Amino acid sequence: MKNGEISLALSNFAVNAKLRDIPDRVLERAKVSILDGIGTALLTSRLVRANQIVEALGYDEHGESTIWGFKRKSSTRTAALLNGMLVEGLDYSDVHPRAGLHPTSVILPATLTFSEQVNASGKEVLLSYLIGCEAMIRIGLSASGKFHLRGFQPTSIVGVLGAALCVGRIMKLEHEKMINALSMATSLAFGSSLSVRVGAYYGGIDSGRAAESGILAAMLADHGLPGITEDSLEGKFGFLNTYAGEGNFQRKSIVDSLGQKWSMSDVFLKRYPISYACHQVVDAAIRLHSKVGYSEIARVRYGDKLENIRLFAEPSSSKKRPANMYDAKTSTYFLIALALAYGDVTSKFLSDKVREKKILQLFDKVQYEPDEMDVWVEADKKNGTPHKEVVSSLIQTDDKKLRKKYYENAEPSIGRKNAEKVEELIRDLERVKSIRSLTKLLLSPKL
Repeated sequence: MKNGEISLALSNFAVNAKLRDIPDRVLERAKVSILDGIGTALLTSRLVRANQIVEALGYDEHGESTIWGFKRKSSTRTAALLNGMLVEGLDYSDVHPRAGLHPTSVILPATLTFSEQVNASGKEVLLSYLIGCEAMIRIGLSASGKFHLRGFQPTSIVGVLGAALCVGRIMKLEHEKMINALSMATSLAFGSSLSVRVGAYYGGIDSGRAAESGILAAMLADHGLPGITEDSLEGKFGFLNTYAGEGNFQRKSIVDSLGQKWSMSDVFLKRYPISYACHQVVDAAIRLHSKVGYSEIARVRYGDKLENIRLFAEPSSSKKRPANMYDAKTSTYFLIALALAYGDVTSKFLSDKVREKKILQLFDKVQYEPDEMDVWVEADKKNGTPHKEVVSSLIQTDDKKLRKKYYENAEPSIGRKNAEKVEELIRDLERVKSIRSLTKLLLSPKL
């Protein structure tokens, strides 16, 4: 493949994709992710940190785009930034594990926020959302693990490209302008993985900024600005060689069967507001909860990949004493203790139980053991009886739990009636004539 052909393939895909050609299972999975993303945004809108960020960036009473979960609107680009922050603010949105990124946290705020401004249809929103997510996932798969190894955050650096394509589709950009939008997006890409790596996640600004930057790239292209170069993705100084490392990417992962096979159907939707890499160990601990009372526990051991241990259990001096919910989310000691004591890990537990005595007492009983094959948790009772649970693979969250998650997240912000109406509209998104009938429901009655 010659330089420039990846850009051409992605641009052709964004321009030519048709909703009728997308399998029903992919459309239904997309709707589930959209509903899930809106729910996580509404949950985050109730947090102090989210309110601080909204206040810092301000709002525009004459703005055309809703800040989800707030009784405010703002300019489209600012609203996209804020809504992206809200979707990803608790690390609770969907993730594609092999691509290593969170597509909905960028693409949903980009497409839904811009679509509100231009009053697009639900059909246009659904199609552009799928275009942006699929592009993000495929670029992530082309260099799986390579972006993180070089210290970059895949969600934000790749997200700018996906956002440019999805918004370009809403704008109905033709081929040349779509290529120019993608080219300009490569120069707006950014994002260090520092906050993820040290467990100091600071609120999803990276996802929001990627959504905002993608809108900017599409707007510039729409107004006739030329791209940087035709091989801005795969050229010598292009996006992939710069961020993944020279030659550290597979072009076929992006272009093969593009528009025919959909990687979007492989996204993982979370049960807990924590990294997907911690779901298996939490699942194992929750299974033990019904078998071993926390007061009976003498010792706890768990097995996990060494990479995860380094991220979520070291250094033990700080991981065993989380100062707040953001620290707690990235401490395996805390998550295991919480799951053993309460049989669940929720956002409320993360904030309320950080200092609880019985949780702290369990911390020092937890030890890890590297295991590259299985994830497991073993609890020894004080009488010497061991109990062990093994979770060998990531278990997809079922629809019943996802619906429960959505209402728990959305209802306190917009009320039961509006939450039900949002679900109804998204389930039938192809037939929604004006996306504003959906976004108006995301305004909260709170000041």
